Amino acid sequence: MYTTNNAVIDSYKTFEALLTRYIVPSRSEQADLANHGADSGYALLSYYADVEAIYERFEDEICDAVEDANGLSLPSAFAVYAKRKHMSGTLGDYLYFLVWAAAEVICTRTCDAETEYEDEPLGIIMGRLEEEHEARMVEITKYLREGEV
Repeated sequence: MYTTNNAVIDSYKTFEALLTRYIVPSRSEQADLANHGADSGYALLSYYADVEAIYERFEDEICDAVEDANGLSLPSAFAVYAKRKHMSGTLGDYLYFLVWAAAEVICTRTCDAETEYEDEPLGIIMGRLEEEHEARMVEITKYLREGEV
């Protein structure tokens, strides 16, 4: 299905560019997405037609980001994620999972790379978010590895 948002999606060469320049262009929005998840209601990440169009356009980049981030196969990672998010396991849920997880991975990487503002108020906040995120990632990685299907 072609939506009016397809023109926006098609105008970007990578999912990372679409995400960090259009969907969540500010560092604070990227930090929010990294820390609270992509299922919190972001433009182009809420409606199935948009998520499907994003997946179709950037499938390889999205799958690579998810696999590289957790070291699990996509089906194993989805099984754990679906259980946590109370998803039913439909194809739609699988596409949401892949796109949302890739968005979280990319925003996490972007936020982790922001270390140059250590002495500024934003840098202090980002530093605290990074520490919280690192602790969360350790817990998630442990949970994913123990819950591997």
